[in-house]
Parts: sequence; C-alpha cells; structure tokens
Amino acid sequence: MRNALLLACIAAAAADFLLVGTQRTGTTWVMSELARNPCVVTDGELMINRHGHRWNLNARRTCVSLLYGAGAGAEGRALCSRKFRDALDKRAAHAAKANRTGLATHYGFKWMQSVEKDWAWLAPLWKRRNVKLVVLRRSDHVRTVLSRVSNRQEGGKSKSGSAAHPDAATAKRLDAKAVPLKTAKGELLKHLKRVEQSYRELGQFHEKLKRAGIPSLLTYYEALSSADAGPREWRRLVAYVLGDDAATCGTGTNATEQRTFKIHSRPLAAQVANYGEVASKLDCDKTPSRIFRAAKAGGLGQALEVYEKMQRKGIAPDRLTFTGLIGACARPKGCPSPEKSNNIPKFAAPGSDRDPN
Repeated sequence: MRNALLLACIAAAAADFLLVGTQRTGTTWVMSELARNPCVVTDGELMINRHGHRWNLNARRTCVSLLYGAGAGAEGRALCSRKFRDALDKRAAHAAKANRTGLATHYGFKWMQSVEKDWAWLAPLWKRRNVKLVVLRRSDHVRTVLSRVSNRQEGGKSKSGSAAHPDAATAKRLDAKAVPLKTAKGELLKHLKRVEQSYRELGQFHEKLKRAGIPSLLTYYEALSSADAGPREWRRLVAYVLGDDAATCGTGTNATEQRTFKIHSRPLAAQVANYGEVASKLDCDKTPSRIFRAAKAGGLGQALEVYEKMQRKGIAPDRLTFTGLIGACARPKGCPSPEKSNNIPKFAAPGSDRDPN
C-alpha cells in the first residue's frame, strides 16, 4: 500500500509526454534537445527486446502503468526490462527533486509505431493521466532512405559513437561520406513507398489521437532543423510539452552540452554517391515521383510546374507526388495551406500526412 501511494505521489509531481516516430526520423536528436530545457527529462526507446528481456502484453501494460503511477505496486518492476527500471528510478528522482525545488518536471520517452497495437489499453490510460503525444516525421523521403541505408552500412563499425546516434566526431565523419543508393529493379522506389507508407500511418495515428480527445502535436524534422523556421517550431514544441509551466521554465534550452548531432545535412548531390542516377530515376516522365527532384531543385514553384505538366499529360498523381509537394511546402519559405490557396492542389485528405495544426 505504501509503495502504491509513493508511486501515485511521484506521478502527481511530474507531467508526461510521449514521442512517437519511426526509424531515422530524428527522434533521438529531438529528445536530446528537449532535455536541454531545465524542466524536461527524457529517455530513449524503452520497449526494446534486449539483453535477454522479451516484452509481452502483460509486461508492457504493467510497466507503463507503473511509470504513470497507475500500477498496483512496485512488485511489478520484476516484469520490466533493466532499461525500463532505470527509467522508473530516473523519473522518480526528478519528481522528488521537483517537489523540493518547486520546479516542474515533464518526463517523456519515445515509442516507435508499434505503440498502436496497444491502443485498447493505452488510450484510456493516456486520457486519465493527461499524457501528451508528440508525433514526429520527415517530409524528405529521399533523405530518410539515405539515412537508413547509411545506418545499415555502418552497423557497429564506430567505437566513438554509433551510426544511428553519433557523437560529434562520428557525425562529422558520416556527414562527409557520400552513400550510394540502389536504383536497380525499382528498389529505390520501393524504399520510398515504404517510407511514405510509414509516414502516412503516423499522420493517421495523429488524427486518431485527436479524435479520441488525446492531446497530439504533429511536427516535422525539417521544420525543427531549419535555420529559419527552426527556432519558431522549437518554441511551439516546447510550449506544447510544458503547457502552463512554460511561463516559469521557458521555451528554450539551457546550456547543457549537446550530446546528439545531426548527419546528412548537406545537399543530396553531395551526400548521395550516385546522385545523377538517383535523380534520373526520380525524374522519369512516366512516374509521378519525378516531383521529388523538382521540389529539391526549385522548391514549391518548380514542383507545382511539374505537377501541372503531369496533369496536362494525363499522368495520374499518387501519394509520392503529394509527398513531394508537401516536402516543397516544408522548405523555410513554406506555402499557404491548401484550403486558403487556389494555386495549390487540394491533396490533403482526412488522415493524410499534412499537419492539421
């Protein structure tokens, strides 16, 4: 009974958020940057089968309930992985500190798209505990493929930092490296379609959360990392996570050391070893995906010009076409919403990737 009361008190001392994304969308970088705010505490992905631990439904339900202070007691810790138990202790320590200092604590961890399979019990728990969801995706599908291919090629080669979450030295080395992308037998387009499917599902999940009355913010990696739009988008994200506590915690980051670094930030022509071949594949008049190159080369204006040519030639647009247009809109200059402009095709349907916020 005492343990249950303790967990409930800890939960009351901290507010929770959850970051949902997919592979190579920048989730680790975003969580690292959020943690630089004095009121934000973050962990990585906790639901990983690792070090001999295998998650099942009962374990996930018990351990997440413990984390949110809704568990039956501390004895449920035995079902959690070592990493999850460390997260429980970390959250409790920061909540106790918040009680002493009066400074709010907002705790979050990340969960990949597999989170949706536990919707039946997670959604009611999120509503009861007022958990906020952040959905992160990219608009640049080609760069997502580049990042995934690079990560697979590197594997565990680096001793100073993994390819997935590199330290400063590894990030610098990887950023200077040109990576070839396979284009034979439609492989590149298959990769792009898998990425597009994944991002479409993230957009649908965001809409599902909103329909269920669960707070959800959809944000794009490109917007957060943009030199022009980035500061504004970060303020929006941090203000959402902190809520009323933004007044005392601020919506910026503190002076803690940066620990996660971006890679593949240079132009694609410098990052893709066979860029000419890739551009040629994406520029084929017979496939709507040629819009990708137009978006990269000339932004929204050129992408719309290609779209109009496709319409005149009778080439039916697909989701890759619309994703390319969304990518053009995500550039720093942005574009007006489809509902407010007569110059942009009405491609944003309910459950699509477009951010409705």
